[in-house]
Amino acid sequence: YSSSESYNQAYIYLLNHYLENNDYDSMKKIIDDNKFNSSDTTLESMVYNIYANYYIVVNDYKNAEKFYKKSINISEVPEHINKFKLNLIYLYLNTNQKQKAVNVLDKINIDDVVPYQLKNKFEQLKSL
Repeated sequence: YSSSESYNQAYIYLLNHYLENNDYDSMKKIIDDNKFNSSDTTLESMVYNIYANYYIVVNDYKNAEKFYKKSINISEVPEHINKFKLNLIYLYLNTNQKQKAVNVLDKINIDDVVPYQLKNKFEQLKSL
C-alpha cells in the first residue's frame, strides 16, 4: 500500500468506528481535518455516503442530501448507487419531502436492482 492508501483505509475505518459508536465530536474533527484523496471512485463514494449518514445524525439535512447525491453521481457500482439512492429516498421521506422521494424512486428500474433485499425495499416504497 502507498501511504495515501493506508491513510484512506485508516480514515474510513475511523469514520465507521466513530459513527457506530456515536462519537460525533471525533467524527466531526476527522471530517474537518481529513486528507482523504483517492482516484478510486468506489472508495470516494463510500466516504461520501458515510459523511451523509453523519450529517443526518447531526440534523444537517442539506449536507446529507449533498453527500448522498455526490456518492450517487461518482459511484460506478450499480448496487452501491441503488443503496445510496435508497438512503436519499429515506432522507426525503423523513424530512417530509415526499415529492423529491418519488422523483428519485420513479427513475429506478426495479428489474435492474440487486440484491433481492434491496429490490424488495424499493418495491415496498413504490407501493406507498
